[in-house]
Amino acid sequence: DEFRRYLIHERSQGITIEEGVWSRAQHKGVRERGYPYVSAFGDSDGEECLQAVDQKGTLMGYIILHRNYIFDFVIDPQYMGCSIGTALLAVAGAKLCKSGAETVALDVRRGNAPAVKFYEHHGFVVTEKTFPPWYDWHGGYHMEANT
Repeated sequence: DEFRRYLIHERSQGITIEEGVWSRAQHKGVRERGYPYVSAFGDSDGEECLQAVDQKGTLMGYIILHRNYIFDFVIDPQYMGCSIGTALLAVAGAKLCKSGAETVALDVRRGNAPAVKFYEHHGFVVTEKTFPPWYDWHGGYHMEANT
C-alpha cells in the first residue's frame, strides 16, 4: 500500500512514512520542539497516525487524521525543509482518496505564517477565519483542499 510505506527520494533518502500509534513517550517530544504553544488536540495515547522515521527509527514528524480532518501535524524543526511534511501530506491524501474522501481540512493559527504558506503551496485555501474557544490562540484560519 502506498500510504503504508512511502520513501522520500529527494534530500531525505531513507526516510519512511508508516502507520503508527501516537504516544506521549514517543511523540510528545517532537510536538514540544515543533509547537511553541500548547496543542489543543492529539494528547491521547492510542491515536492512529502516519509518522516519518529515518533508518535508525528516529521519529521526524507525524500527522493525525480524523476522517478528513488533520487533527495534528508536526515536523521536528531540525528536519524542516527536508520534504518530510510534503511526504506526510501526500500519504495522508492517498489514504483519504482510498477511503473516498473528496476534501481534507485543518485549522492553523493566524501567527503560524510558515504553515499557512506550506498549506497554500499544497493546494489548501482559507475558507474562513476562526476563533475556536478550545485553542490557546487568538484566531486562525480554517483551510481546505481537494484530495
